[in-house]
Amino acid sequence: MKYSKAYFESIAVVVMLAELPAGRSLKSKEISESMEVSHSYLQKIANKLNKAGIIESTASKNGGFAMKANIHSLTLYDLFVAIEGDEPFGTGYNREEIEKMFITSKNIESSISKTSQMLITAEEAMKNSLKEQRVAEIIPRDEEGNLLEIDWQTLIGK
Repeated sequence: MKYSKAYFESIAVVVMLAELPAGRSLKSKEISESMEVSHSYLQKIANKLNKAGIIESTASKNGGFAMKANIHSLTLYDLFVAIEGDEPFGTGYNREEIEKMFITSKNIESSISKTSQMLITAEEAMKNSLKEQRVAEIIPRDEEGNLLEIDWQTLIGK
């Protein structure tokens, strides 16, 4: 298992939005340009984050995306579930290759059961670790220790 590009980019989107001054938002085009990703690809990520209640979308001339979730309680696991879903990793695989390695059905079931339990344990450890990591820990801070605020629209040149 590896983290998807979309997962890492969801972290970047959330960090950008968390750095905005209060009451500000960014249009998806502004975000995609600053991240150097296609606009349609960024919209897919933003829609998943919006559906999960992590960001919100306002449709108006001055609208765009803004943080909805509390950045101090938002975890890397929350982003993972929003982008990747919460289906267990070890589902939907083909057992045929494993079954070919063993002679009896007892050996097959025992080995698959042991392997499944090992993978479930590893998955739980990874998810528990992500649940402990707060997104706010990633956001840069100013000299006073406050979350850094960036006027992305000015920085992007809009």
